[in-house]
Amino acid sequence: MKQPVLSPHASSGYHTIVLWPIQKKENVIPSPPVNTTALASGMAKPWIIPFYGPYWYFKFAGESPGPTARTARGDPLKVNIRSTDASPLLMEAHQHLSEPIDMACCRAMQTVLTNDASLGAIAVGLSLTDTQSKGAPSQSLGVKFATSNGADQRAEDSASIEETLMFLFPKARSIQRFDAITVTLLPDATHRTVGRKVAVERFVMLPN
Repeated sequence: MKQPVLSPHASSGYHTIVLWPIQKKENVIPSPPVNTTALASGMAKPWIIPFYGPYWYFKFAGESPGPTARTARGDPLKVNIRSTDASPLLMEAHQHLSEPIDMACCRAMQTVLTNDASLGAIAVGLSLTDTQSKGAPSQSLGVKFATSNGADQRAEDSASIEETLMFLFPKARSIQRFDAITVTLLPDATHRTVGRKVAVERFVMLPN
């Protein structure tokens, strides 16, 4: 695939890029039907939400793909996406759920990702959105620093490492349920114009 570049002008690059991951051959563990009453009453076992959504690459915070966005399919650990100038390249992973999940069901959510040791995300932010409510309100779960942050790694030492980051659900919540998950993948200062080489694998819900 031709190396995509991002530019605010369509003539010199793509305004935004949407990358859909390649479908995995191995079997994934589907999340069970969401019964919020059963979950809130004490479902003990964690369950897994496999990640199969798109990655967004863009320059301006709050931007979403428009009609001129380049759409491609590929492995986020292998594609090379960069900004055409000194503007930082932002990267998000988006997962939409078929049914909403009650915030009262769980105490935390784990995000499991494969991170490149040299060009991966130095930090990861997580937010939950209720797209079915007016204004699509969101709840931030904060930012966690990755173990393999890449800041002190050399290119020849590059290796993909699976990491699990824990995000606690706040007691004071701005939403009561969510049906969308946004993972913000933050670079280190020296690689801010290059797309992160990181793949979100799955989310693990930890009931109360």
